Amino acid sequence: MIISLLTVMFLPFLLGRSVLRSFFQTAQLNQFMTFGFSWGLGLGLVCLWFFLLGAFGAPLNLLTINLPLILITIALIIINKKTVEFNNKIMVTEDSALTEYVLLLILLFYCFFSFIMNLFLVPVIGWDVVATVAFKAKFFFFERTFASNHLLPHPSYPLLTPLLMAWTAINLDQWHENFTKIIFFMYFFNVVLLVYGFLKEFVSRKYALLGTAFLCFSNYVMLHSIMGYRDFPLAFYNCAA
Repeated sequence: MIISLLTVMFLPFLLGRSVLRSFFQTAQLNQFMTFGFSWGLGLGLVCLWFFLLGAFGAPLNLLTINLPLILITIALIIINKKTVEFNNKIMVTEDSALTEYVLLLILLFYCFFSFIMNLFLVPVIGWDVVATVAFKAKFFFFERTFASNHLLPHPSYPLLTPLLMAWTAINLDQWHENFTKIIFFMYFFNVVLLVYGFLKEFVSRKYALLGTAFLCFSNYVMLHSIMGYRDFPLAFYNCAA
């Protein structure tokens, strides 16, 4: 179970990081934005690969989904190590103040809160999530086919979240009402990284932390980081764009 969860969390990051290093060699990004972009890009690529397999009627299992992605990741890491020098922007060192430590602890608390709520306390809730998002994810997990997607609720809705939840369940080899929601914590964490990294480009670390804390103070943001709606993945990709 632990290995499966680690795979779900870090395979997208390593894949996204490798692709980012390969195609955006001259981009100057600070480490926080790089990490946020990597996770989001990796999750999107996992979803796209899952979708292509299902669209062409290929088997949907751990071998067909994960193995090609792992091999591509390893190949890109080897190639990048030999040929690419990724231009990470060096962060200017600043003296830390008590205010910054307090703000950092607040951000860590909210991230930890989202992690615990998703994995252990709050299962799939909300009518749209239960009847549409999780319903499709369960169908893809148990049936391993897209053949009846047109019969499922709202067939025209985007499939990013159902496919990622189904992929998580395939890695776990079971449907788990809590663990399949780990992707929403990941998107929340990525948005926090992106917002902080973006603000850090224009203001000091203290005010970047303060601005990111204001984001976390929003009850609506925290609510969507644990409920399982499509809003947070959409927020991430809009923010990244």
